[in-house]
Amino acid sequence: MVTAQVMPSQLSKIAPTIDEPAHFEPTHATARTRAILTDLIPCESGGDPEALNPLDLDGTPSHGILQFKPTTLYQFAREFDILTDIEPDEIYNVLYDPDIQIATATKMIEKYGDNIAFWKQQWPDCSKKYGYWQNY
Repeated sequence: MVTAQVMPSQLSKIAPTIDEPAHFEPTHATARTRAILTDLIPCESGGDPEALNPLDLDGTPSHGILQFKPTTLYQFAREFDILTDIEPDEIYNVLYDPDIQIATATKMIEKYGDNIAFWKQQWPDCSKKYGYWQNY
């Protein structure tokens, strides 16, 4: 059984134009984290919650609006109590959920975002593009 602990008001969805994907924005994050996610989401997925990169830098696929690996999303969503009572193979049921991805990324950035090694591991191309390797 999957239990998501993401408040419905956690994200606001801004209606897309007919030719653009939806844009999601965290509402319970620091200004710094919101700015980072504003950079990362279009860079990682073009704002598409169903984006799939079949062959990421490490040779495995990345999924969703923030291009999570299943094991990474599982590990951090559990660490931050965003998902509880979930087995590792059940992560595939929520892997493309943008609310869960953004809530998880928000907590990750707020806890680990001052560590250069974090940026080199998580979202390496986009974080380098926006200078997070040098800024933190």
